[in-house]
Amino acid sequence: VMRELLDEWAPRGRMDFADFISHFPVTVFARLLGAKSDPMAVRDNLEVQANSITFNKDLLPELLAGYDVLSDFVTGVVREREASGSQDDGWLDAMIAARDSGEIDETELHFLLMMLFPAGYDTSKNMIAMTLATLLDHPEHWARCAEDRAFCGKVVEEMFRFAPVAPPMRVVAEAFDYDGFTFAAGSLITFVPAIAGRDPDIFADPDRFDPEREQTARHVGFGQGSHMCLGMHLARLQIEEAIHMCAQRIRSPRRAGEVKWRHFLGIWGPASLPIEFEPGEERPAEESVEKAAA
Repeated sequence: VMRELLDEWAPRGRMDFADFISHFPVTVFARLLGAKSDPMAVRDNLEVQANSITFNKDLLPELLAGYDVLSDFVTGVVREREASGSQDDGWLDAMIAARDSGEIDETELHFLLMMLFPAGYDTSKNMIAMTLATLLDHPEHWARCAEDRAFCGKVVEEMFRFAPVAPPMRVVAEAFDYDGFTFAAGSLITFVPAIAGRDPDIFADPDRFDPEREQTARHVGFGQGSHMCLGMHLARLQIEEAIHMCAQRIRSPRRAGEVKWRHFLGIWGPASLPIEFEPGEERPAEESVEKAAA
């Protein structure tokens, strides 16, 4: 998927990276599910939904309209699969089989699929965009990402410590006091993992971006314990591979305009990240490994 996107976009030498990268995760998910429908309409509406997560009630109609488009897409994906008669070991067939066996019902199948798209789209897309936005100030790291696939993994882990994009929100079930503050039942609270990632008692020099730091694995960007992100391994794989391939094809990137940011609520990241760069060529995997080892 990423190779196809880069073949189309990279030769231009200039792009809005936030727009470009938004095509990646939604296409990956559509293919993982075996969807034949065009996922781009879903991408546009996922963007509407994400940018409507504010306390501005005027945006509610846009949010609901985007929800309807995603709901129709998911319904169509299931119907297409059932009508095709084909079957494999993928996610969609596993969920359809669970419905047919009575483990879940039709409504649960529908909403599981409804959750998969925004969960896998917004986080991956914005973390990749945030990584480039950060590495624009660290060009040596971006250049190394093109040569060293393993280093990309270190960059991703450090990004989840340094600037995680997903601040989870919860509703207080029972009133409680903490550190002199009273949290009333029904209150909406937001947890900011980035605060934990900047804890100087855990991370040395926490405001410095350093992919080689030893304590990076202690970040809480994917949650902890029973609240650990179920899709974290797929997310890591997607983001690492995307950064590696983008760094090969997007050489010496630099800002080409104002960077605009999304609303804080929901997933954080650049709404617009205009860049210009030198188009590069993808290197075979074995060549990248040899250069990294040299």
